[in-house]
Amino acid sequence: MQQRLAETSQHRLKMVLRRTARPTRVVAANQLPQMLWPALFDERFADLLPGLTRQAARAFCSVALLRLDHCASIKEAERMLGQRGEPAINMTNLLHRLLPWTHKLEFGRALRTLSDDLEGELITDYAKLRKRFETQRQATPELAEQLVDALERQEALAPSDRSLLLASTGRATLAAWTWENAVQCRFSRSAPHMAGLSIKKARPIYERLLEPNRDALLDRLEDILDTPLHEPALAPVAVTVR
Repeated sequence: MQQRLAETSQHRLKMVLRRTARPTRVVAANQLPQMLWPALFDERFADLLPGLTRQAARAFCSVALLRLDHCASIKEAERMLGQRGEPAINMTNLLHRLLPWTHKLEFGRALRTLSDDLEGELITDYAKLRKRFETQRQATPELAEQLVDALERQEALAPSDRSLLLASTGRATLAAWTWENAVQCRFSRSAPHMAGLSIKKARPIYERLLEPNRDALLDRLEDILDTPLHEPALAPVAVTVR
């Protein structure tokens, strides 16, 4: 019975995406991050995906958007986004939660609207960024120095913080932060950056020094990598859940 319900739910979601699918490709696979940009997700999709973790829902939105624009399967979209062996979300649970809205097409319409809005706006090669950073367990000494300098210009560091960030745990935390916030990839326990990283030691660095200075760090990374890392500036869209 549960399997039949899951299959029915999956079929209905496929119909939503098929009915809203574009005749031509707009969003290139390499220009879409593994997780939809956080502010865009909060504005356009958070209310459509209640009960899901934010990371998982953002990852699913990227998969669904790529599936819509490329007429790809969920598995193919995950592969194009570099989600190796770690699905965007438990599909059965997601489909059951989406079921009340699928017949109204809110989710599919929101995807179509976003696809239209993103046309001509994306130039960042996220596939290239993933390849560059996916195996870095620690930020390189040079990158760490540059990011710490950016924080110091913001007067965000106490006297002892520089040495903390340039030490092993600090550089590992910088690598994890870059992976999640600049490359927009899921930071899970299976990620390469978790190897040897103490969550207990990393969390205070993450929360006290990095997250409050997100814009300054992204600005510096944009200069270093010579590519936009802030999310696309799109006009606000009101999403109504009926």
